[in-house]
Amino acid sequence: MLVDEHSAIASFLADVAGEYVVQLVVSNSVLVSTPVMVKVTSGPCGARAPVVNAIQIDKQSVIVGTTFQLTAGVNDPDNGAGCNLNQTLSYDWKVVRLPRAAGATQQRHRREPEHHGRRPG
Repeated sequence: MLVDEHSAIASFLADVAGEYVVQLVVSNSVLVSTPVMVKVTSGPCGARAPVVNAIQIDKQSVIVGTTFQLTAGVNDPDNGAGCNLNQTLSYDWKVVRLPRAAGATQQRHRREPEHHGRRPG
């Protein structure tokens, strides 16, 4: 299954759909590295979800009152070589946690929960 397994560049043929785990150990004439593994998921064209590889921020330190830009590093396996489906990607950014002090400024955008008292009877 593996081709050139004793080289810096190896390959394999994913002959069935599913999850493969590939491990690499490198040694010199004295020492051996810690094993490193990578998970590879194989599936038919059109059945693989996009993967977010990284989110980059344009500033290392953000000063209060300034805007910063976020950039998504995304890979869609169905758009790559082999499938070439040219699927359009859409993005949905959300702020999922705010500093405590920011809560007061966000409250006015939040709908308060409704409380219902006990019904008579």
